[in-house]
Amino acid sequence: MRHSLFLLLCCFMPPAMAAQWCYEDANGIMYVEQQRTSNKARRCAIAKNDVMQRWQATKANSAIRISRSSPQSKYTAQVAKGRYDKVIGHYARRYGVDPYLVKAVMAVESGFNPDIISAKGAVGLMQLMPETANRLSSVLGYSLEKHRLADPEMNIHLGTYLLSELAKRYRSNLELVLAAYNAGEGNVAKYSNQIPPFNETHKYIKNVMSEYKNIH
Repeated sequence: MRHSLFLLLCCFMPPAMAAQWCYEDANGIMYVEQQRTSNKARRCAIAKNDVMQRWQATKANSAIRISRSSPQSKYTAQVAKGRYDKVIGHYARRYGVDPYLVKAVMAVESGFNPDIISAKGAVGLMQLMPETANRLSSVLGYSLEKHRLADPEMNIHLGTYLLSELAKRYRSNLELVLAAYNAGEGNVAKYSNQIPPFNETHKYIKNVMSEYKNIH
């Protein structure tokens, strides 16, 4: 399958695609780069508007630079290895969410530390409040045991699902999605579906958008 994808990437490049360099290493890992760094590389193309294709085909999705505002930046090394990329990609595909957005939210929320718990009680990689997690898991048809919320896969699952629901509610208005993720849907509604006038929320949106642009 990987070889089929590689051959597909290396063939005809229509105008909607951006020319890049692609190659596979000895372990079958696909690399997509702007400049050629290997004599194995061949010209290829990734559709600019096909986020999932880019996510699946390149290791670049792992190369996120954690900003100074992100907590626990010591986890950068784990991120560089793409520790959670497979799980992010799986649930992003399931719920139709941009995986780069999931990763950007995770970077700002927890700095990729699965054990972090905020002063307000938010848990894990996606910093979910237990009551929110229980509501989401109920909608998905199962009961969430308290200790499982910190589990990385469960946390990513519920956080990605929440992003998908917010995207539907706010018609993919990314700033409102992030505002609701940070301040709550109630506060967004309170201010007539506008970004609440909270410094923390405005800073949060700015930080996530910055991370998102860096890796998208």
